[in-house]
Amino acid sequence: MRTTSARYSGLARATLAGLLVAVLGACVPATEGGTGTARDGDPAARVTVAMSVPASQWDPIATVNEVADNMYFSLLYDRLLTVGANGEILPQLATGYTVSDDGRSVRLDIRPGATFQDGSPIDAAAVVANLERARTSGKAVASSRLAGVTAVRAEGASVVLDLAAPDPALPAELTSVALSIAAPSAFGRLGTEPVGSGPYRLDRAGQDRVSFTRYDGYWDRGPRAAGFDVVAIPTTSTRLNALRSGEIDWAFVNLDAAAEIKQFQSDPAYRVTQVPTRSVFALNLDTRVKPLDDPQVRQALSAAIDRNLLNNSLLGGMCAPSVQPLAAGPGHLDDAPAGGPDVARARATIAARAPGLVLPTVVANGTAAATLAAALQPQLAEIGVTMQINSIDGRSARPEFRSGHFAALLQQVNAEVDPLLQLQLNYAGPDAPGGTSPQLAGLLAAAEQPPLGSPQRTQSLEAVSRELVAQPVHIVICGVPNTYIAAADVVGTDKMPMSDVLNPADVRTLMKVAA
Repeated sequence: MRTTSARYSGLARATLAGLLVAVLGACVPATEGGTGTARDGDPAARVTVAMSVPASQWDPIATVNEVADNMYFSLLYDRLLTVGANGEILPQLATGYTVSDDGRSVRLDIRPGATFQDGSPIDAAAVVANLERARTSGKAVASSRLAGVTAVRAEGASVVLDLAAPDPALPAELTSVALSIAAPSAFGRLGTEPVGSGPYRLDRAGQDRVSFTRYDGYWDRGPRAAGFDVVAIPTTSTRLNALRSGEIDWAFVNLDAAAEIKQFQSDPAYRVTQVPTRSVFALNLDTRVKPLDDPQVRQALSAAIDRNLLNNSLLGGMCAPSVQPLAAGPGHLDDAPAGGPDVARARATIAARAPGLVLPTVVANGTAAATLAAALQPQLAEIGVTMQINSIDGRSARPEFRSGHFAALLQQVNAEVDPLLQLQLNYAGPDAPGGTSPQLAGLLAAAEQPPLGSPQRTQSLEAVSRELVAQPVHIVICGVPNTYIAAADVVGTDKMPMSDVLNPADVRTLMKVAA
C-alpha cells in the first residue's frame, strides 16, 4: 500500500492569492485582526451567520444542492475527509487513507473514540453503513460520488473501498456533503430528526432560521462557539444590512455588491476576506439547440462580451476577465487570452450564421449572475442576439436548464475540490446537456488517470483548458473569488474549511471574542 498525500496545488493557489491581493489593493487577506495579533474566541458566545436559502431537509444522501446545504450540514455532520482553508484535503473522521499499489482499493483509518450525537460509536461498521447507503441509494448526487466503488467493507478499525478501476479523485469525492456520516440508528428519520457526527446538534429548524448547539462529546476538544444561528436571507443587500445592524455576525457576499464590499473594507468595525477559487461566471449553452451547435456561433457570442467593462463597472474589478474554464489552480493557463471583445467580427458571424438569434436564458434570482445577465443583455444585442432573461428560484435554475426548457444558463459555476470534476460536470455532465465532442471527451478521460496534484494531472487538465479556449462550449466571463464579511469581533475567518471551494463555507471555526 502507498500513503497518498492529501495536499495539492498549494504553490499555485498561494501565487494566485498574492496576485489577487495586489490587484484588489484594499482587500483584507485571509488573516485575523488588523494588527496581526491573535485573539481568543469566547466558548460561551453564539455566532449568527447568514445563508441565501433555507435548509430543506437534513438527510445527506437526499441533498440536491451541495452548495446550498454545505453550511448547514457542516455544522451537523463530519465527513471522512474535508478541505482545509488552503485547499488541501485533510483528515476528519478518517485519520488518513492509503491506496493500494494497483489503485483498485482505498483504505481509510477511522478515528478512534469519535461518537455520534446520541453517544453511539463512530466505528468502521457505522461508516460502511453510511457509504453503502449512499452508494446504493439511487440519489443522483450521493450515488455519483461513489460511482466507481464496487464494494465497501470493514477491516478491523478501517474501511476499505474496492474500485472498478483506479480513481485518483476518490479522496476529493469523499469530502462531499452528500457523504456526511450520520448515525445509522437514525437513517429512517434523518430528513427531520438528524443525529449527526459533527460539532453541533440541531436544536430548531424554522422557515428561515436554524439553531445549533455545541455537542460537547465531539472528538475535537478544541475551543469552539457555544452555538450557531443560521438565518436565510436571499439577497446580498439585505444580508449586508443585517450585518450593519448587528442582527448577524458573518455573511458571504456576492460580487454584484462590489461598491458595498469596498465600503466594508475601509470600515474597521468589519473584516473582509476574499479567497481565490476555481469558480467562474459562465453562460452555459445547450448545444442541442440550433444554431448553438455551431462552434463559430459560440465563438461569436464570446467575442461580443466586453469582460473588462463588466468587471470594472459592475464587479468592482474583483472578477478577473477570462475565457478559460478554471479560474485558479491545476489546469489554469497563465498564458490564456483574457478575451477582449471583437464586436464587428461577432456581428458579421451572427448575421451570416444565426440571423435573428433569440437566446432564452435562465438565471437564479437574487444572485450576482442575475445582475450580470442584465449587463450582458445589451452587449449581445449589439451583435444581433436577443437575450431573453428568465429569473427564477435559485434551486430551480440549473434543473430547468438541464431539462431543456432554456437554451442558456447564466451562472456562477460551482468550484470543486477536484478541478477535473468541475470540468466534467460542466462540459461532459448535466450542465452540458448537448453532450461533448470526441476530442474533449478523450482529453477529459486522459486527465482521470494521473494522481491528484501530480505534474501529469496538471498537464492533462491544461490540455482540457486549451481545447475549451480554442473551441468554447460555454462562454466564460471571469474568475470569481469567494467574499466573506464578518464583524471585527469574529475570529476564525481564516480557518474556515471549504472556503476556497464553496461560497457558503464550513463556518464551524468562527467564534466571537469576549466582550
